Amino acid sequence: MKKTLIVAHRGASAYAHENTIDAFRIAIEMNADMIETDVRRTADEILVLHHDEYVGNRLVRELTFAEASTAALEGGYILPALEETLQHIKGKIKLDLELKETGYELDVADMAAHHLERDEFVMTSFKEPSIRIIKENRPDLTCGLLMNISLYKRPGLSFESVLSPIRRQKRCKADFLLPHWKIIKFGFLNRIRKKTRPVFVWTVNDRKMIRKLLGDEMVSGIVTDHPDIAVFLRETSSRADQ
Repeated sequence: MKKTLIVAHRGASAYAHENTIDAFRIAIEMNADMIETDVRRTADEILVLHHDEYVGNRLVRELTFAEASTAALEGGYILPALEETLQHIKGKIKLDLELKETGYELDVADMAAHHLERDEFVMTSFKEPSIRIIKENRPDLTCGLLMNISLYKRPGLSFESVLSPIRRQKRCKADFLLPHWKIIKFGFLNRIRKKTRPVFVWTVNDRKMIRKLLGDEMVSGIVTDHPDIAVFLRETSSRADQ
């Protein structure tokens, strides 16, 4: 039976502030297989791990690393640089590096490849141009295309993600797809079945859905805020099948 990877969403974000060393440490202790984290770049070109565009009330890209770090501390958490994180997790867990913006794709790729083996990380993005840039310049790296559904933001891409996901995958040369759990309600997995693998579904926190996805051969990874629960469900499911 296949082993579905359990991916800690922004670290163990249900138990510590997301995208911090503490959240990553807890994810490792919970035996997650991989950590998903978000990469942005500061005004002085330091790659940092932060989901939102803003830290405090200013854009991350308009702040120096020192300024962004100060703003994060005022918000009650420590802003990690990508490089220190790579050094911290090496040999302990794999990484899913999500590119939040365009323009620094190869910087992230080169830094990750310098610290980690090629099978220790993947790169992902919602942005097709970012995936295409990496695949054209670093074809040995594994890249995944994130897909969401929204009628208010990029509705055209949302409908294409639901109805023609393989077209989007081929267009940017992604190695795998990462649909949001809401998309799979529209028959997404059946639509791509036997056409592509792997598939990682995000962000799944409902136990019933986690159990269902663990039993689907199409799904190679489950991204969740609760890696401990997902690991437990995977173990109990595996024992039940023996």
